[in-house]
Amino acid sequence: MSEHRFSQLALVIACFVTLGHALMLRAWMLDDAFIFFRYAENWVEGHGLRFNAGEAAVEGYSSFLWVALLAAGHLCNLDTVVWSLILGYACAAGTLVLVHQSWRWVQIDRRTASHACLLLGTCGAFTPWPQSGMETSLHALLVTALLLGYLHAKGAEYRRGRWIRLGLLAALVCMNRPDGALVVMVVAADAWLLRAAIGRRPLELAAATVVLVFGSYFVWRWSYYGYLFPNTFYAKVGSTWAQVQRGFGYVFGSVFALLPLLLLPASVGRGWRNADRDYLVIPALLVVFTGYIVLVGGDVMPAYRFFSPLVPVMALLAAMTLTTHREEVRTPVVIGCVLFNLMMVLTSVTPSIRGDVVAHNGTVAGRWLRIHAPKGAVLAANSAGALVYYSRMRAIDMLGLNDSHIAHRKVEGMGKGHSGHEKGDGAYVLSRRPEFIQLGSSLGWVPTKVMPDPPFPGDRELWNNPEFRSGYHLYYKSGPTRWPGGERCGLFGFYVRNDVFEALTKAGK
Repeated sequence: MSEHRFSQLALVIACFVTLGHALMLRAWMLDDAFIFFRYAENWVEGHGLRFNAGEAAVEGYSSFLWVALLAAGHLCNLDTVVWSLILGYACAAGTLVLVHQSWRWVQIDRRTASHACLLLGTCGAFTPWPQSGMETSLHALLVTALLLGYLHAKGAEYRRGRWIRLGLLAALVCMNRPDGALVVMVVAADAWLLRAAIGRRPLELAAATVVLVFGSYFVWRWSYYGYLFPNTFYAKVGSTWAQVQRGFGYVFGSVFALLPLLLLPASVGRGWRNADRDYLVIPALLVVFTGYIVLVGGDVMPAYRFFSPLVPVMALLAAMTLTTHREEVRTPVVIGCVLFNLMMVLTSVTPSIRGDVVAHNGTVAGRWLRIHAPKGAVLAANSAGALVYYSRMRAIDMLGLNDSHIAHRKVEGMGKGHSGHEKGDGAYVLSRRPEFIQLGSSLGWVPTKVMPDPPFPGDRELWNNPEFRSGYHLYYKSGPTRWPGGERCGLFGFYVRNDVFEALTKAGK
């Protein structure tokens, strides 16, 4: 098969697998995506970048750029959920094309780029995220574009526009996710070490662009929200050894799924000492970013989310190391890696995602609240995504992602629980007298033999508070909900304030 035809086939296979995996997961969307949707719609509707219209601004999202893109769709009267999927798949396709065409910007042949495309398009840390509604696929696209642009620019003749575009990409990476700053710092460090070869003028141009674009955004953001980091950081991250241990567990749990992308570069061994210095920025980035993941305690979301933005350049690096092997070895190795990736997608990634029914149940419960909750009622919930988005109610995020008070509360034992699920304040929630309180996840919680105690700290504080026990009634409704794992449940529930409970029961709701 000619190199050109093989290249076309590789791109088709990679796109087909990514789309096919999406069809397998078409009923799934990550619950946190609906937080982005709420911010975007509130912004367009004149309420500012706020979780609750009329309340103080809280930065309960981790990607300004993703919110801005979603808001652009809402401004054009597009369905925000559908628009997020269009954006996600466009970003994933763009990333596949960038890797597939990387031979145009870095010194590799077309076959090597095709191998990288195959490794990327079959990796379970990449394929689910276009369906998630999150910014992850956009981040992968921007990080890939930045690294390919940098690798090309530092080896090419100086052009003013090229380095300005590189600075703009670096600014966008930082604006898309706070940890994008780590990517930019690694690239900047590599450029600084090579400043004699690159020259001062290109670096000054790129740096000035970053300062102008990202600096302007950062000054506005800090003045608007008042904190150095997003509220999500304070809700999730502490400074304990337990958190670091959890981070190590997350990294080790990700290694097997990323095995081909890690083993192929490792197979070169001492050959890295003689490798082209230009490409060492990629393993350096992987080491630094892995250290960051360990320090922040990993992630609670499925499909190795924190590693996903690095998978494209990891695939490229893995394919490049294959060039050190004989030609007759390369294709069988790639086929073996692709088959391993597909096995992981089918046996590990897909089952774990199908078990995530939080957004599905939140959609059912939220739509019920939209119809039956009294006007102006307040909802307190741990699952602040689909439930809150579809209810259109003012909400208290009991895990603190969208609540500054809870996020900044000091708690003991940070790092021993699930990331982002360790903070709460039952007394604070009760002091706001919400009409509806949903303990547990988006199904609600009642004591059972399997789970006799509420799952989250704030829930337990509420449950043990006599004021909550005397002031709220359990209220369950039927609906097409599912247990974690996918089995039909058929119920969802809330604890409803006594006066509202009486009104609902009288109305037969």
